[in-house]
Amino acid sequence: MTIEQLEAYELIEKKAIDELKSTGYYLKHRKTGAKVCLLSNEDNNKVFYIGFRTPAPDDTGVPHILEHSVLCGSKEFPVKDPFVELVSGVLSDEPLFLILNSYTTGLAPSVVTYILETLISKKFGGHTVSDELGLPVTQTGLVLPCGATGRWTRASS
Repeated sequence: MTIEQLEAYELIEKKAIDELKSTGYYLKHRKTGAKVCLLSNEDNNKVFYIGFRTPAPDDTGVPHILEHSVLCGSKEFPVKDPFVELVSGVLSDEPLFLILNSYTTGLAPSVVTYILETLISKKFGGHTVSDELGLPVTQTGLVLPCGATGRWTRASS
């Protein structure tokens, strides 16, 4: 089946991207309206990014709470963390590295380490290093915490 034959998506644009030796597709999911950009090429490495807005009308955090509630699965979709499982499922057979960033304040780097160690290192071996993400505040010289990052790398042969 080709991308053009996907019934759940409307093809909005298809374009050759010579610099990347790829074909770019801009799709719209017919049922949800979600927009998808896809690059198709012969590279065995898989890369993806999922981003969506959760605009907040106030500082109660309700959109963020709903985001986590929706992504924790259900009876019909019993997946605790779909994005992390998706990451581990789309890696090539011999990945070199994987970077995971989470822009959520209060998330400890140890959580990112746990995710990468249990889902990636368990399958491929290797080593994980995690740290905090921060934004420098020019006026004060301080760093505003904004999340955590982790990098898993394959063990040297």
